[in-house]
Amino acid sequence: MPVSCDGLQLASLDNIVFERPDCVSLGATVWRRIMHWNARSVRALVSLVSFQLLLCVLFTMSARADELYGSIRGTVADQSGALIPEAKVTVTNVATGLNRTAASAKDGEFAFLQLPIGDYSVRIEKSGFRIYTATGIHLDVNQVYALNAKIELGAVSEVVNVEANQLQVETSTPQRGDVVDASQILDLPLIGRN
Repeated sequence: MPVSCDGLQLASLDNIVFERPDCVSLGATVWRRIMHWNARSVRALVSLVSFQLLLCVLFTMSARADELYGSIRGTVADQSGALIPEAKVTVTNVATGLNRTAASAKDGEFAFLQLPIGDYSVRIEKSGFRIYTATGIHLDVNQVYALNAKIELGAVSEVVNVEANQLQVETSTPQRGDVVDASQILDLPLIGRN
């Protein structure tokens, strides 16, 4: 915005010394307007940056939350290999005692997704079959545990206990994950360490 004093048009107020009082007041008015505009633009810029930062934090937190879980999947079959539908499958967190229950599908498959990491036991019940219990299942971050249970014919009061295998090869997803403990972190070489 050009400034005028005695018909003199000035493009900016930088390095200008006003000698007359009316030009000084004109300069002060223009300077106040410029500062007012800058304060508004600074506030708008701060608001925009704050909003973008908030969005980044929210999307980062939701992405990170997906990796804090494990899953247990499997099938229920009898001794001959025939798949058993509608079997009651219960997964229990050993530390908290919380459990989830689901029925196996028509093809005998079951899945418990997004289980918090920890130790679990699985109990499978179906009328006309013995109760199947698998213990010692440890879930780590982003791990899918495969449990293919073979239940036996018998009375419901009979129980078959199975200790889970700790080593499994992931075949259902192409993801790879691992748990790093404190000793592995301390053993990492540091670049520039004296």
